[in-house]
Amino acid sequence: MQLEPEQRRLVNRAVTQARFFERQQLTTQAKQLRAEIAQERASMLAELATLKANMIGEYAAMKEELAILRQYYQAHRAYGTAKQEVVATYRRHTIERAMEAARDPTAPLH
Repeated sequence: MQLEPEQRRLVNRAVTQARFFERQQLTTQAKQLRAEIAQERASMLAELATLKANMIGEYAAMKEELAILRQYYQAHRAYGTAKQEVVATYRRHTIERAMEAARDPTAPLH
């Protein structure tokens, strides 16, 4: 079936218009999709920034707590060392006093 030139021109024009309309629809859909992607990306970046801020805050709090715990640990160790020194000094003084004390040789040792 051969088409007349006028019919062929009408068919070509209809096909061209259909392609143009389809291209417009696809372009509109692509723009909408890009906009949705940009919006989703922006919301994800905002959420990521919020999470990052929370993590930095928690990190700073943990760092401060660690510094306090280190000070406590150092104070505890210093207290333990000082207590051992006091006990050693007390023992040494007790032994020195006992050795210097005048004893009666006839008295029992206990």
